[in-house]
Amino acid sequence: MLNSLQIGRALAALSVAAFHLSVEFAPGESAFADLTRQGHAGVNFFFVLSEFIILHAHGKDIGHPRQVGLYLRNRFTRVYPVYWLYTAIFVLAVIALNGSTLLPKTISGWVSTVSLFRFSNEATPLSVAWTLFYEVGFYLTFAVLIIHKRLGLAAMAVWAAVILALHQVPPRTSPLGVWTSLLGVNFFVGMAACWLYQRLSPRLALVPLVAGLIGFLSVAVYVDQEMPETTFILAIALSCGLVVLGAATIERVHSISMPALTALGNASYTLYLVHQHVQGLIGEILSYLGLANRLPADALFVTILMLGAFAAYCIHRLVEVPLIAFVRRGRTRTDPSEPGKRSPTKRSADSKPL
Repeated sequence: MLNSLQIGRALAALSVAAFHLSVEFAPGESAFADLTRQGHAGVNFFFVLSEFIILHAHGKDIGHPRQVGLYLRNRFTRVYPVYWLYTAIFVLAVIALNGSTLLPKTISGWVSTVSLFRFSNEATPLSVAWTLFYEVGFYLTFAVLIIHKRLGLAAMAVWAAVILALHQVPPRTSPLGVWTSLLGVNFFVGMAACWLYQRLSPRLALVPLVAGLIGFLSVAVYVDQEMPETTFILAIALSCGLVVLGAATIERVHSISMPALTALGNASYTLYLVHQHVQGLIGEILSYLGLANRLPADALFVTILMLGAFAAYCIHRLVEVPLIAFVRRGRTRTDPSEPGKRSPTKRSADSKPL
């Protein structure tokens, strides 16, 4: 795994966590909260980064249908067990606290929650999990590429055309919205960045990196001037793609070492899924201890954000890592690799889903 990509994961997860935390602060209370009110763009970065990694890890499998089983098993193992466990814990906590209004009301809502396929526009118990429906949709479309290259390219082309023609018509959380939202552009940008990464000379790596950073800065400057959502999404997608392309290309010749952020990048899936509830719990504890009112708003914001990130990392180490290891061991015992195939327990470049 490229360290630059793991660092990117960490920063994206932190930006989303900071965005949700900023919602709890009134404008002007904290400079950090005001700076991170557009932190939801971290979702775009996750999408771009995820598809870059999928193509980087499985590009050689395109057109080789015998590899699709291993690909799908790896995707399932990385996405579902951890998501199901955290969802189950949250559901049990909600039931214990008589907060059933936070849970789906219909069978189709529960089926959507469990399967991560949209049969209902109801919110999932873990509200941030709406992005996983998009991820799963892309994973399945990429699986078509592995099964049959031309058919997969045709499916990708149709999907891109549908997005451009129908984007933003249905709500993003509707069954149709998953396939028509303009957010899907991020997937194609991520694949394009990976394709260019395999061809770009490291001597030119600073060009896309600087261009991407300028793009981010430009969006930050103009976003409050009634920037259309379409422009925002496209500009962020392109900027994310350029930054990922530049950083990954630089790492081909120069090592990038930021151990703390790399470790947090490894925990980014857990951080993304649990940050809202962990931050809320930390805020309650600080209030109970009388610290919430004593700390300046900026210090309170940073304290909750950093403690939340640390707690998520601990949960990752204590829960996510053992769970994934257990699932992989069980899969190896029941479904050993065929001769000549890669072992399903081998750690690969696509070991993280977001």
